[in-house]
Parts: sequence; C-alpha cells; structure tokens
Amino acid sequence: MSWFAKLEATHGVDKVNTVKRFEELVTGKPLYFHYSSQRKDETATLWVRSDAKNNSSKIFGFRLDDNVELSFVGLKKFPPFNEESMRHEFIKRLNQISDIAINAESIDSK
Repeated sequence: MSWFAKLEATHGVDKVNTVKRFEELVTGKPLYFHYSSQRKDETATLWVRSDAKNNSSKIFGFRLDDNVELSFVGLKKFPPFNEESMRHEFIKRLNQISDIAINAESIDSK
C-alpha cells in the first residue's frame, strides 16, 4: 500500500489532498519530496527536502500519524535559520499556533 493510500485510510481524502496540494506548490523549486526509507509504521514520513546549492537536507515531513515533523538539523544549514536566534524565533512563532508545542531545546534536533 502506498504512503498516500495509508494516509487516506487513516485520515481521509482531505489530508491526502492537502499534502498533494503542497507537493504541487514546491514542484519546480529547490525542494523535492522523499519518502522515509527506515520508517514503515505509523511514523512513515513523506519528507520535503531542500536541494539548494547541492546541500540536500530534510526540512519537514508529513507523517502517517497526522503529525508534521520539523528537522531543525536540516533548517540550520540555510539562512536565516543558520542563526540560533532565528531558530528560536521560528519556534516561538510556531508555538503561537493552537495545538503546536515545540520544546525550545529542539533547535538542534528534529
């Protein structure tokens, strides 16, 4: 069963359409989608990766368990997030969104 089929089976067609719409938006940019090769369970992830300046890095991923995973390790390779203060500001702004709670210590991890 494909990643999208699993997502639809667990969360419905609206979630699939959201991810596919995002995929359309990044097509042709220095971004691309990549499926996790290690994860085969509910944490299986469709990653958005950056290929800017041949520096491929995970940015964030859509997970089958209906979560989004940020990779601060990947983000910190690119301005302005290469500055710790900007990663802190990003977390602060994300945490203003309801249902989001990111630990500030995670700026150097996923």
